[in-house]
Amino acid sequence: MLGAGGLAGQFLATASHAAFGSISHLPSALAPTATHGDSPAEAWSHDVGYSIGVGSAPTGVLYDPGTKDLLVANYNSSNVTVLTGAGGATVRSVTVGGGPSGLAYDSARHEVFVANYLTDSVSVISDLKNDSVVATITVGAGPCCLAYDPLKNEVFVANSEENNVSIISDLTNKVVGSVTVGWGPEGIAYDPEVSQIFVANSGANDTSVLSARTGAVLANVSVGGEPYGVAYDPAQHEVVVANYLSQNLSFLSDRTDSVVGTVGLPSSPALLAYDTSTRELFVSDPTANNMTIVSPKTDAVVATVPVGSAPEGIAYDPAGKQIIVADSGSNVLTAISETTPSILGTVGVGQGPEGSAYDPSTKEVFVADNANGTVSVISAVTDTVVSTIKVGEGPVVVLYYAGRHELFVVNYLSDNVTVISDKTDAVVANIPVGVGPQGIALNPGRGQLLVTNAISANVAIISAAKNTVVGEVNVRGTPYAIAYDPSVHEFFVSSMNGAVGTVTAVAAATDEVVASVTVGLDPYALVYDQPDHRIYVANYGSGTVSVISDRTDTVIATIDVRGEPGGPGGMAFDAPLHEVFVANDAPGNLTVISTISDRVEASVAIAGNPDGVAFAAAEGNVFVSSFGGNVTVIAAELPD
Repeated sequence: MLGAGGLAGQFLATASHAAFGSISHLPSALAPTATHGDSPAEAWSHDVGYSIGVGSAPTGVLYDPGTKDLLVANYNSSNVTVLTGAGGATVRSVTVGGGPSGLAYDSARHEVFVANYLTDSVSVISDLKNDSVVATITVGAGPCCLAYDPLKNEVFVANSEENNVSIISDLTNKVVGSVTVGWGPEGIAYDPEVSQIFVANSGANDTSVLSARTGAVLANVSVGGEPYGVAYDPAQHEVVVANYLSQNLSFLSDRTDSVVGTVGLPSSPALLAYDTSTRELFVSDPTANNMTIVSPKTDAVVATVPVGSAPEGIAYDPAGKQIIVADSGSNVLTAISETTPSILGTVGVGQGPEGSAYDPSTKEVFVADNANGTVSVISAVTDTVVSTIKVGEGPVVVLYYAGRHELFVVNYLSDNVTVISDKTDAVVANIPVGVGPQGIALNPGRGQLLVTNAISANVAIISAAKNTVVGEVNVRGTPYAIAYDPSVHEFFVSSMNGAVGTVTAVAAATDEVVASVTVGLDPYALVYDQPDHRIYVANYGSGTVSVISDRTDTVIATIDVRGEPGGPGGMAFDAPLHEVFVANDAPGNLTVISTISDRVEASVAIAGNPDGVAFAAAEGNVFVSSFGGNVTVIAAELPD
């Protein structure tokens, strides 16, 4: 299996960049030859529509026609990601067995069967019961892929390390039979026209043909070298086998169980999907990082599409009219759409946008345009800029104060804070603070704003009623960000003390330092998670997020969001979903952390050095500002 066996080590990378580009038509000198037809290749003009982060090493992908969801098997993270609504950006995950790889949909019982390669089992997920696991079935060794027979209500599981196929009854969720096939079965498909199961045996270089009625082996058909993926083409009444080693496709007639043609490919194919609307085959290619499109009608390669790193799993989404590719090396899902949509869109703002804040009363997002000295106001309803407000020099962060319907903008270069009324979008005050202000937090109990001043090494305390500084607290090092914790009445300040990153806890009642906690390097951003009583710290220099308990003032977890220095910056907290959103500048993505497990559960590729995040709870959208000059809008799931 590509996701677990022979090729796994080459493909399990951790980067989260995804390829965005149009079709690259093959030059005539590089076009592969076809021996199954010789008609001219048809034009194909689809583009990559979007990409979205999923779990670690996604290897299988499936469209669920009952819920119109996409499900992704993540081999390394032992879970299945569910993308709600025909490939949308909303994400949840279901824990299954170890090394999930293949998926199959059972239309009779509205269940998804997941082959768990490492634990020799099949997990059964019910889409009628909130995507819960309703059964775990022990099968043979190394199950990698599955096929569903709706006539007998049975699931066929290829066990790649035991050279057989397990047969599961979906009525009892028990194994009812086993069939010996060739060496290393890695691909499987059901042909409803003849009620047969086709199994690609990678070690034997052949395909076993099984009777779905009796489970008997009817034939073993020689194909190319190391066959992996199998797909059924109803228009041509053929079964297509992707041969990884010989870099071609074998076409088998389901009438004669014999090879009737081959099509050479530019490089090594892995898995296949068939598009019923265009009658085209889509082939994932993990070595060339692209998807190849083949027309069975003309039996020729018509185009290649660049996608993410090491694409393996592939599926057709008829509701969204798009092909979904699981990029196992970059941990993202890429959608190639016939209408070329985006996730939700991007909004152009001023130069160098950094911090942002959401105003629920006006349903607007305010973005600090650092290079312009302005704040862009974006409607969260229309995702368009509705106004631009002049503030101080070098604005870096924005905070919304619901009690006063005002926004407070921290201006790093002019050493002040601009106050904006959300009713008029007019500036009502400019408040001088310390030197080099960078962070801001609200203490609603005392009606105060707390501003960290990096160069003067203190925290200015502003009275929101008077719009004046009424006190200050000296801290050690270079303070960056600040967050207020109402449950313990403390505010937490991140700073660098020499070569050590720290978070200082200050009592809000007395303005006295009560604790100092060592975290990662360059802790630039903080968010407070009230339901879980935690502070999340983005350590830009370490590429990590530190999790601090406000009960003990100690680090209880460290989460790797980058893998190398130079990443996490802006953060936002989604209380309904218990998630923290982290903008990672260097890799160019948005990481989603579950505060329940303190693990990264998703990653979305973002262009232009993302560094600011705001969560619009009413709309369920995340707004990510990138220093390149735009804001990306991403849908986040809200509970029913």
